[in-house]
This record gives sequence, structure tokens and C-alpha cells, in this order.
Amino acid sequence: QSGLFEQNELEKPGFPWGCLSRTLPQALGRCSLVATFALCPAACLLCHRADVSVDVCGPKHQQQGICVHECCLYSASGLEQRGTEEQGICGFLPADIKQKAKSAAHKRCFACGERGACISCQAKGCSRSFHLPCASEHGCVTQFFRKFK
Repeated sequence: QSGLFEQNELEKPGFPWGCLSRTLPQALGRCSLVATFALCPAACLLCHRADVSVDVCGPKHQQQGICVHECCLYSASGLEQRGTEEQGICGFLPADIKQKAKSAAHKRCFACGERGACISCQAKGCSRSFHLPCASEHGCVTQFFRKFK
């Protein structure tokens, strides 16, 4: 039974795949690990959240194995739009998005303490970093002025 879970295991408290619920059809009987992940909504590569308000992070885009929120792309510090709107995701090239996620992996979010914060505070002398939803939830102001930084 390696890699397979009985239906009753899915219903146990603390089962690690929180996106599954007791509403799975009983006909499944068993759920493979691959199917389990397929049922989970994809998390954004930049903010690491799957379910967040579109009002905060914008629509989610999935392309070329990358899942990102549109506003996370535009808010990520130092991530440049090097393509046209038709290239990559909203003009952001997949290699650049992956590189930004990799470089942010060591930065901790000032709000939640988790790694992967890709938005850096632009105030002089401030070294704080945030995930976009965390910044919004903790009252940070995110805005664009003239040239994108």
C-alpha cells in the first residue's frame, strides 16, 4: 500500500493534506499521493499561498509549471518585466520568476516569520521583507510611484 491512503485515513484529524475534505466521493476508496496533490489548489511561487483574496493578490496565473498571483509579480522587488505581455506571465519570464523566488528563499517575512518574502521595504535604512498577503494583513502600504523599483 505504499503511496496509497485509505479513505478513513483522509478523515483523521491532522491528516497532512488539509485541502482534502470529507466530501471526497466514497467511490474513490483510495487516493494516491499524486491525486492528492492534484486536488490541492496550487500555491503562488512568490507568496506561498493558494487561497488569498483576488482583491489583495490579483488573479492567479499558471503557466509552464509556475503558479503566481499577478500582484505578487508586480510587487516583487527587483523582478523586471523583460518580455512582452504575450511572453511568460504578464511579461515576466519564467526563469526570472524562479530566480526571484530562489533569491527570496533566505529572506524572512517581517509579519509571519516564514521564508520566501519577496517584497523589500523601500524606506531608507529599512531591511524588512514581506509576502504580499502578509503586508496587506498587517497594514503595510504597497504602492507604485513613477518608475518601478
